[in-house]
Amino acid sequence: MPEQEPFPVYRGENFEFIVGESILKGDKIWSAVILMKTFNRPKIALYTWVKNKEGKWKRKQKFTISRRQWPEIQRIVEYMLKKAIEIENKPQKTEQTESSEQTES
Repeated sequence: MPEQEPFPVYRGENFEFIVGESILKGDKIWSAVILMKTFNRPKIALYTWVKNKEGKWKRKQKFTISRRQWPEIQRIVEYMLKKAIEIENKPQKTEQTESSEQTES
């Protein structure tokens, strides 16, 4: 099994990488959830990196989640997922249905 490429996160004096888990990793885009410690406090962040022309991963986005924010983020995401499922399960109007509705009027 090939060794996993290290997550391309900043590692410095006030930043300690603890663990990460990839959500998606392709040839040109990589997203992951990272647990880190900054200024001696644990933080969770969602990262997205893109591969540049030189073949190096560069950070595109970072979203840090605090324990205080999590319940509200979770509530909103669960609401949006429910709405997405409702939309997905709604019957789609086809061109044929739309044209027959127009001829009936």
